[in-house]
Amino acid sequence: MIEEQAKKTIHFIFDLDNTLYSADIGFFKLIDRNINLYMRDKLHIDEKEIESKRINYFRRYGTTLKGLQLFYEIDPDDYLEYVHDVDLESYLMPDGNLKAMLNELNFPKIVCSNGNFEYVVRVLKILGIHECFEDIIDIRRLEYIPKPYLEAYEIMLDIMQASASQCVFIDDMRRNIRAAAKLGFRT
Repeated sequence: MIEEQAKKTIHFIFDLDNTLYSADIGFFKLIDRNINLYMRDKLHIDEKEIESKRINYFRRYGTTLKGLQLFYEIDPDDYLEYVHDVDLESYLMPDGNLKAMLNELNFPKIVCSNGNFEYVVRVLKILGIHECFEDIIDIRRLEYIPKPYLEAYEIMLDIMQASASQCVFIDDMRRNIRAAAKLGFRT
């Protein structure tokens, strides 16, 4: 009986950025700015090429980080610390409605982000929803393989010890949702 229940357990997996808060607040532009500064100051990429490279890497590889890892010798943790060094408190605030909605979901809830753990925790704490989640799967735990790579979802399932059919995947990006659906996640 318990094994049957475990097989039916539904896990709600939430993306963080632009999913648990509105993209309209605009603070992600600060992260884009920091990525550009990182590319200029740390990698000495010509300023005329930075914007197009950042966008190209994001579209082609899922994250700018992945593109930079492929073409430059970078320390991913240094990069993540640099780009996430933003004043979150000026853009985010506690969201009581979101907290109430999450608390009504009587299923395990996980955040899966292409960001690092420290950044995810900061955002969740500011939103006042940190305690709503059983686990955080960050880019490190995904072995620096970002969504939408299928391997990222397979790692996620291994961490959760769940099958895709037991998971509801919620994300703001269509390509991430398509990848999850391809593996059998509910979307």
